[in-house]
Amino acid sequence: MKRNRRFALVLLALVALAGAGCGNRRDGYDYGGGTDPGSSSAVSVKSGVVATDSWGYTASTPVPVAAPAQAVITLASRSLLVDGSRTALSGELPSTVSFSVDPTTLPTAAQSSVPSGFVCYLDLSVATAQTAIPAASVTVDVGSALAGTTVTASRYDAGSRTWLAGPSAVVGASGTASFALADLAVWGIFKAGTS
Repeated sequence: MKRNRRFALVLLALVALAGAGCGNRRDGYDYGGGTDPGSSSAVSVKSGVVATDSWGYTASTPVPVAAPAQAVITLASRSLLVDGSRTALSGELPSTVSFSVDPTTLPTAAQSSVPSGFVCYLDLSVATAQTAIPAASVTVDVGSALAGTTVTASRYDAGSRTWLAGPSAVVGASGTASFALADLAVWGIFKAGTS
């Protein structure tokens, strides 16, 4: 009997440890009754880890961030990832990047204010970090049909429930557009001049 109880306790401890660390910055987020983008098959999601030293700096070489095939995200060497209080984060930081061309997979609040000209969106998440210093290099495949078109990356601001225009880029012949994005947030890519 003692042996079974001990086995049960060990098993319970292992299950608890396996579940520790599960979740992401979306835990507790109010989607306003809408869809959690991470739960839709219309969303490509890639998770990984970004390592920082005890001071919060990334490696001395550029650091790729795990991302869906439609995006390439690179942190510059010796980047800092800081939270909302501007505290540098250190350790093995879980990252999640989501990509979709379907605006209905955005959080409901963001869906209600999507400007015209929507092309796609990226949701960049690294632990509780809100900002990368310097800005991350982000290249997004928006499709070769948009080659030569100017697109703008706009960050969704949940506080004001608006999209804030950021940098613009001209889509190359291969269908990609590149941006320097400091905020780790939901970024929509829009055809410029259509909103």
